[in-house]
Amino acid sequence: MSKNKDKNKSKKKTSKAYSGIAAHKRQKKALVPPFMAIPGLKFSSWINDRLPEMLWCALLISHLGRDRALDVFRKTAALIPKLPPAKRMVQPTLSGLGSLEPDVCDKFLSTICSDTESKNALRPLLLFDKLPGREHWAKAISQSATQEDWELVKKAVSIILYHQSQEATDCRWLRVLFHVLSGKLKLPTEEHAREILEYPTFGELEKVRPTVRAQEGIIAQTSDKSSTWPESFWVQCLRDTRCEPSHTMETDFSLRIATTRVQVHKVRKALAEHEKNCLTTTDIDSRHDAVFGMAAYVLAILDELLWVGNSSSILGRIGLRTVLESYLTLSYLKKRDEPESWTAYRQYGSGQAKLAFLKLDDSTEAVPASVNMEVLSQLANEDRWQEFVTIDLGHWAERDLRKLSEEAGVKPEYDRLYPWTSAFTHGNWAAVRNSCFDLCINPVHRLHRRVRPDTAILGDVVEDACELVDKTLAILDSLYPGFAARVTLPRSSSSSGDTGTPAAIHPEIKSAPLGTIQKEFFEILDEFFHRATGCSALDFAPFDSFGDKIKAEAQKLGPRAPQAYGYAHEALSVFYERFGLHIFTEAKSLGGLKAVLGGSSRFGKSQFDSVRKMLLYADSILIPDPILPWIESRRKEERFRNVLLLETAFILLHLKPLADAELPFPAILVVPSFERSLEERDPTTQTEISHFVSRVLSHFLGRAFDNLDELQKFVVNNEAEFMRAVDEHGLFVAPGGEVGQPLKEALEQYEEEIKRWRSESYQATMSGVPKGLVLLNGLAERFGPHYHLLENAEGLSSSPLVSLHAPWHYYSLISRFFAEQLVTHGDFDAQAIATLHEINKAKRRWLGNIPVRDLVELRLNNENEEFRKRLKLSASELHEASFKDLKRVVPKVSHEIASLLTEHDTEIEAILERYKSKYQDLAVDGYAAPAASVMATVAPVVRSSDPLPSAEQKERDEPARSLLGFLALPEKS
Repeated sequence: MSKNKDKNKSKKKTSKAYSGIAAHKRQKKALVPPFMAIPGLKFSSWINDRLPEMLWCALLISHLGRDRALDVFRKTAALIPKLPPAKRMVQPTLSGLGSLEPDVCDKFLSTICSDTESKNALRPLLLFDKLPGREHWAKAISQSATQEDWELVKKAVSIILYHQSQEATDCRWLRVLFHVLSGKLKLPTEEHAREILEYPTFGELEKVRPTVRAQEGIIAQTSDKSSTWPESFWVQCLRDTRCEPSHTMETDFSLRIATTRVQVHKVRKALAEHEKNCLTTTDIDSRHDAVFGMAAYVLAILDELLWVGNSSSILGRIGLRTVLESYLTLSYLKKRDEPESWTAYRQYGSGQAKLAFLKLDDSTEAVPASVNMEVLSQLANEDRWQEFVTIDLGHWAERDLRKLSEEAGVKPEYDRLYPWTSAFTHGNWAAVRNSCFDLCINPVHRLHRRVRPDTAILGDVVEDACELVDKTLAILDSLYPGFAARVTLPRSSSSSGDTGTPAAIHPEIKSAPLGTIQKEFFEILDEFFHRATGCSALDFAPFDSFGDKIKAEAQKLGPRAPQAYGYAHEALSVFYERFGLHIFTEAKSLGGLKAVLGGSSRFGKSQFDSVRKMLLYADSILIPDPILPWIESRRKEERFRNVLLLETAFILLHLKPLADAELPFPAILVVPSFERSLEERDPTTQTEISHFVSRVLSHFLGRAFDNLDELQKFVVNNEAEFMRAVDEHGLFVAPGGEVGQPLKEALEQYEEEIKRWRSESYQATMSGVPKGLVLLNGLAERFGPHYHLLENAEGLSSSPLVSLHAPWHYYSLISRFFAEQLVTHGDFDAQAIATLHEINKAKRRWLGNIPVRDLVELRLNNENEEFRKRLKLSASELHEASFKDLKRVVPKVSHEIASLLTEHDTEIEAILERYKSKYQDLAVDGYAAPAASVMATVAPVVRSSDPLPSAEQKERDEPARSLLGFLALPEKS
């Protein structure tokens, strides 16, 4: 049981304000609570009947404050003793005041409306057409109500809606006070009298308030209820104000990674294998079939619960109830474990199939579309001819489920899970209310219900289902020993809340669930690709021929698209909701050297090759999810959005063997970073990107711009100057273009790219834009991804990884910007900058041209592990160096890495010889490729509008958070 459940349990024990089951009395088939056993009990509704009557009191409390309102109440009540004894029976309700003789009514109302503030507070009463004594109130208030006064009514009603609120108690006290002063209510002692007369300043309020409410309730039961005012009040509120539906019964999503579909599939395969090993006869074996069949059945339900939002749906609860009933049934069968019981269970099922078959066979109505009569007939006749199959109209064990659970010794599970899940199975009102209604939170609508257009999120049943499935598997293991597989995953420290075990000591605790979740992501992608194309990514086309295959089979693939893309959007949306934040958090806590891919918003062949090239040089490659941008945004500017999404999945799926491998640390990890959503919807991210891009461009343009708006104005007024500066510094590289390309050619190529890849609406928008602004847009598109790259590198404690010359060119420009800013500030110097470029001067080799299937084995054998450890130490030393130590640490780290790369040439030869000898394969020689480029980026501050370190930061020796960046070019780049 989880810690959360333990907490909930202790809460229930210490804070009950209701009667437990034991306090209820059984009367035939009903459990009656103690209050319902009180003879002559009558009900009176505060909200429906009494609240509208005390509206004037609530308006005063809301507007004047409690102290001043109570003062008005006392002055009003003081009029009662001055009335003739026969006329003192006055009710302070709106109906009671409205029924008084005109002169008496005016006297009370003039006291209530004694000043301007009181009149302002009570003006909303005049909104109501059927207000009792309306003409008297209008005369006393001497103002006209406005539509804005409805807000005052709402505020007043909201504070007294709950009958035990302080404000509601004050209103109820006034009724009691009127009764005491009229002589109608006699109090037993002087102390009781003082508690009412001197309220709230006398007595212990913890005791006085319940007494006031009880006395007011008794008064309400004995009072005349003939007034139509309460009903007309609520009717007009509904007519004249809008509903405000709110999801008040949603269950907050709380991530508990109990299991995944990958884990369930593993257990199902293991179960099938164990069933085969335990098979001893081909004759009917009721025990064997029932045990393995029910285990497989609950696993199948659990598998379905994990799909596309089922676990928090109505069907989720129905599924959980079925898993519970299966577990209770198997527990009972195990308890008895006699041939007659196993046979009875089996024959009852055959009889039910026969009953269903015969009823449909006799019916003149059409057979339901969901029923296959041939299958029903086979089930009815499988063990014996159905003429010899008896139909049992009762229960096969002659017990209901509750008694069955009692005899099996599993009643606690029945009590915990059956009542509420059963409500959803039977469509009980509470289940209907919970799942299909919102609550209107407009207080003048009495918290009524509104049918919602979707289904409420009802809370995730997976954890409970896993617990039952594992208990079912434990029963199987006890009857047919040797089956240890279970569906529940070991908890990671972050998801369980246990932070006492460092990841470095027990890496499997952190990595196992993360690896399994990553497998699930690739399984969804694989399923999507199968639905879209009819085959796997590896079978669809050669790696370089995706586009040709799409063109050739467009007609055939077109009809499959809607269902496949609908599946992808729904399944991945649920996956991201369930695991998105967890993956990001766990990725940050992974040990070892990590590299995060970036610098471009796409994941194509070049990015794939770069990941492959780095897989023996980083413990984990973090890939900002390239699928998520297509799910989280409509991407209207893209012309071929569906094809591009499919192509991204195609390329990513070629890394699936690495995700499937049982590695101690995940070699690759696709991390949802929600970059697109942040760019489109988060003002902070928009502002930071604007600052980042404008600061970098300001540096090279020699002018200061705080944001892109200022930069745009400059470009509009100084287009030629802007374009000349961009050209001089080589700031713009067109998509698909080369670094150093003349600006005129680069702009033409960029415009061609827009025509080729962007939507017609985007092209229409850009067609009238001046050249300078088109260029600025291109620069923003180039620099923007580097903001996310640096943010991800810092947020995920990893090194930036770039895959193409053009993004590396921009990464170099940004690195130069940060370094030169530090030089200006005195924290760096030209000599230290020079050492940054020394690392890659010598031509070295790299184990970067290895097929994915072979990479799996190399990673399993921990090849190149020592190199990764030493590179990680250098990266960490650079990252943690303070601002004042940069001049010392950067040259030192640069020399260390250069030496490490030189030593690595020798290590590569040893690895290649080992695998050549093992596989007798000369192709192993092709594993070696040109080495990746390495660059230290000093103090990359992307969030602050001022990138320079403050005196306070230096004083505290704060780390400059410098990064070690990698350029891993594809072989033919």
